[in-house]
Amino acid sequence: MPIESADAVFGSESEFSLYELNEDRDIWLVAVGLNSRRDSLKETLDLVAFHPEEFEREGIKLRSTIGDTDCDCANKLHFDFSASRSQTRSLCKSVMEANRPTVRLNKSTMESIIAALNGCRVVSASSDCQVK
Repeated sequence: MPIESADAVFGSESEFSLYELNEDRDIWLVAVGLNSRRDSLKETLDLVAFHPEEFEREGIKLRSTIGDTDCDCANKLHFDFSASRSQTRSLCKSVMEANRPTVRLNKSTMESIIAALNGCRVVSASSDCQVK
């Protein structure tokens, strides 16, 4: 099962992006940022959480880089990393063994997030972001 899950999450690539999410606000900013380049800010997102020690255990080094969304706040939370197929499979195995569920942000949840991010440049289509 971890093999199929890893391949579904990571595919056959070797370069990946992730965002460091420490609080609900970070999740909201990244969700809006990711959807800022999609057809709608309300698109459903499925998120998987990995812990820093899982990357360390696999010898994967995270590189802080600026993300490529329309949300400057989300972009600051972005990291890139390189990993082999066996490393990504081990990451997924860790998630599954911990029974860590994926998080689904559906349209209704995204509507609530958008409402909560009053002042966000992406949400209000203004030129200045009021979210700090």
